[in-house]
Amino acid sequence: MTLAVATMTAALGLCVAAGVDSGSGGEAAFLPWARFTLGWTHSRERTRWEETYRIDVVQGAPRLTLEALRVKGSGAGIDPPPSARWVDGWYVDRPAPRPLERLVLTVSAYAADYELCDDRFGSPTTCRALGTFLNARDSISLSGCRRPENAE
Repeated sequence: MTLAVATMTAALGLCVAAGVDSGSGGEAAFLPWARFTLGWTHSRERTRWEETYRIDVVQGAPRLTLEALRVKGSGAGIDPPPSARWVDGWYVDRPAPRPLERLVLTVSAYAADYELCDDRFGSPTTCRALGTFLNARDSISLSGCRRPENAE
């Protein structure tokens, strides 16, 4: 890896913003994670779902790429993809890469909070409720981004 590529990769991270757009002036946080797992429990079936993303640069812009998903079971609205395999009590799938500009998550008083897990070292280590990063009333946006100048 050249120095230029290493520097560009080190400056990438995850932007977590209240609302749909991190540039809307609402509350936002920068996490220096190039890889993370998003987890949640289905509100009706009480089934755990986890998605692991990495942050890539695609045509010069940071993007989220789904690497893998794991579903603890199936039920109303949570059928695993047909390509998923049953492994150690989970449906596991590695979908074809499809970079995303952002993920928008709905916040609900009727469901448990999403969890974000630091996955930089190959497996989820530190997991925290998404609400501990910022206070959002109706939606949270996750996107790959470059480290803001004012980030620590």
